Amino acid sequence: MELLEEGFEDVMAVMSLTEKYRKRLRTTNSIERLNEEIRRRDCVIQIYPNEASVL
Repeated sequence: MELLEEGFEDVMAVMSLTEKYRKRLRTTNSIERLNEEIRRRDCVIQIYPNEASVL
C-alpha cells in the first residue's frame, strides 16, 4: 500500500493534462516502436563513426 501511495501523485499528474495529451500518454506503443526501430538499425549498422551518427 505504501508503494501505491508514494506514486499516486506522479500518476495523477497526467490527469492535469488536456485530453489530447492524455490519449498520447496512456499507451507505450509509440515508445516501444521507437525502441524497436533503434534496435533494428543497431543490428544493421553495428559500428558508429561518431556520436552524431548514433542519433
